[in-house]
Amino acid sequence: RLATEIRHLIDSKVSATQLDLRGAETSAVLITSMLRRKSFLKSVSSASWLDALRRALDNASRSIPFFFRNDDVGWEDARLFALLDLFNNHDIPIDLAVIPKAISQITAKRLCKFGTASIHQHGYAHLNHEPVGRKCEFGESRSREQQLADITAGKQRLLDLFGPNTESIFTPPWNRCTAVTADCLREAGFTILSRDVTATPF
Repeated sequence: RLATEIRHLIDSKVSATQLDLRGAETSAVLITSMLRRKSFLKSVSSASWLDALRRALDNASRSIPFFFRNDDVGWEDARLFALLDLFNNHDIPIDLAVIPKAISQITAKRLCKFGTASIHQHGYAHLNHEPVGRKCEFGESRSREQQLADITAGKQRLLDLFGPNTESIFTPPWNRCTAVTADCLREAGFTILSRDVTATPF
């Protein structure tokens, strides 16, 4: 029996595992980003930042349709699940833009329990690759091959974590990307690119 198993293993072909060997670099960038985000959140006054929205809603002559999208899922898990509890209690749908490289298996498993939440892809690692100018993960400084590799790797990770229920939507970090990104998204099978309404159409 042992000999049979050995022969079977000798004849089998093992597919090469694709490993990200930049773990230390990526971890450092993600930790720095989280610390900056925490610092920003502490500086925002929770009493006043929604005042303009409240005034606009109070003065509206008719109902205003809108949707909730929560970006940067994979960071600030405690705040995320407090938000999801609130939406779940009121049976209100919310769309979650998940950073594939930042999301943990534990967080993903917990997210699957919220029926009001849908999942889609938010970039790959939420890293800025532009040496100058505005921040962008999928900008002019990256080749088509680099962009497509990150997009497809991110898509596969979300499919592995959330299954086929992952929405075919892509939100680029900072709502910025290029026409090359749009072409890569089409090749990767995405059907929706979600950006700010002021973004230049492709």
